Amino acid sequence: MFNSPCISGIALPIPILSFGNFGKMMNPTIKPPSSHPNNPGSRYTALYLATLLGILCLLALWPNLRTNQNVSWFGQLDNAQSVALFFAITTVALLAVIMLVLQSKLQALETARGIDNHAALHDELTGAANRRQFEIRLQELLLDQEPSHTLLMIDLDRFKPINDIYGHAAGDAVLKEITTGIKSLVQHKDLIARLGGDEFAMLLPDTSKASADKIALEIQHYINRFRLTWQDSPLSVGASMGLVNLDQPGLTPAALLAASDEALYAAKKAGRGAIFATDVGLNVEQPRQFRRVNKETSETKNSADSHIPVNGGTQQLQARLMVNATPATDNERRRKNGARRRYEKQHWISVEPSTIGDKNAPGMMMRELISDASAQDDGGADFARWVMGMAIDAATRSNQLVLGRTEFMLHLPARAFVVVPGLALELIRCNALSHLPMRHITVVLHEIDTVYDSPALKDTAQNFHAHEIRLGYEIRADDLDVLAPLRCIQFEEIYLGQEVVKKLRPESSNNPTLDALLAIAENSKVSLASTNVTTNEEANLLIQKGIKRISGSATNALLPLHEVLSNLDQRDDKRPIIKSIG
Repeated sequence: MFNSPCISGIALPIPILSFGNFGKMMNPTIKPPSSHPNNPGSRYTALYLATLLGILCLLALWPNLRTNQNVSWFGQLDNAQSVALFFAITTVALLAVIMLVLQSKLQALETARGIDNHAALHDELTGAANRRQFEIRLQELLLDQEPSHTLLMIDLDRFKPINDIYGHAAGDAVLKEITTGIKSLVQHKDLIARLGGDEFAMLLPDTSKASADKIALEIQHYINRFRLTWQDSPLSVGASMGLVNLDQPGLTPAALLAASDEALYAAKKAGRGAIFATDVGLNVEQPRQFRRVNKETSETKNSADSHIPVNGGTQQLQARLMVNATPATDNERRRKNGARRRYEKQHWISVEPSTIGDKNAPGMMMRELISDASAQDDGGADFARWVMGMAIDAATRSNQLVLGRTEFMLHLPARAFVVVPGLALELIRCNALSHLPMRHITVVLHEIDTVYDSPALKDTAQNFHAHEIRLGYEIRADDLDVLAPLRCIQFEEIYLGQEVVKKLRPESSNNPTLDALLAIAENSKVSLASTNVTTNEEANLLIQKGIKRISGSATNALLPLHEVLSNLDQRDDKRPIIKSIG
């Protein structure tokens, strides 16, 4: 730092250089943004040097420019010296101002470069590391000669329905909150990366197998209890995990990722909510052995209790009375045509399994349970047996008159009838041998899009129809592909899922899928219904568009099935149920 010389009590305005930035420019170990001569960093260095040179020249000339400390500013200087001094001071001042301005611009460029570097290595949505940073860090860990690291792959369960029903904004909010929560559970040295969609990867350096298992269990426990309130609805997800230990040198990223994918697939196959671990060896032909980390459920679920949800929740069979939009005159017309009044259908009940929630974790609703059951080794066959058994048990508490006038909508996974081809006859036999069998049944198949052309499912449909059991299926998209099952199997009912109901708008009358369904319903025996109505506006809109039966939180509360049947006992059995919404 230089002391400003004084002349007649006036300080010479010589700026103080920022030697920190100047040193950064001159230090060859600190790389500037670019070494190109047109780069701003090179120009800033030249201006720093010019300013410094001007100050040094001024200080060198100063003793010769003034001879007396007490004289006036230009009192004893000739014209040439005065002009030289004036231009020297002016030049130094201008260079100082330019230097300060460019220094601020340089700092802004460095900040922007830092932001760009962060964006290049992080996921924009969640703030987690992205795939590029994950691969760089994984390669670094694989260079260790005595590694003791862990790779954990995480795939969220039941995430797609959130996007489909509530929109991508809700899905994004869930991903952000989940990422923040996981970060709070691990150390700073651990890396969590979002690889895409709802798939995450974690690198746990210097972590033993026991510690890695504990971390995985803590993360799963957090995710299972996570819930986010969105539009007054609690959103929840689950997680399946694959865990691989890096405990030997010489491994490759490809081998490690392949092993983690296989462990994750094993977790998915065993049932959602599972954590499977494996070791990756140098011998790729050696059969891989898997170890289950969480012991809450068995690895395979072919036993009679496989309907129990993987999160251990208490399961119950609930029901909701459906609103019948069919005019009463239709019932009178059927009676005139010879229908037996004793067994004339007047009530429609949607039978919906669920689990009981608590203050820490929400209960699982019907669609989540069906998705979990469909992922089991038996395709959800034991789940279907449980639903039928519980429905029969509730029916035996009712009376024959109510059962004769009630249609039961049983929601079951379609895959169960493909994995266990004789399941349909088994369920039919179980109901027929009961004390008070259900007289009117509609089996509503869920997740049919991947199995609708299966020969086993066609045989199932024939068996149900032979025993006067109606068949329906649920659609979850508003494209025409959802009509494909109608080409393979005869269905009597089609149920509109929440994904379809949420997209209906009063001001829009053009919906190709719904228009096609209404045309099919008008020219055939297919009826349209929905069990996913959450608002009065949706209910009125569906009725206006010709949907015959609806139910949901906007129409009736979910109650245990035996309570719904008991309430029907107390109704006037001569009066059909017609309810107006609004």
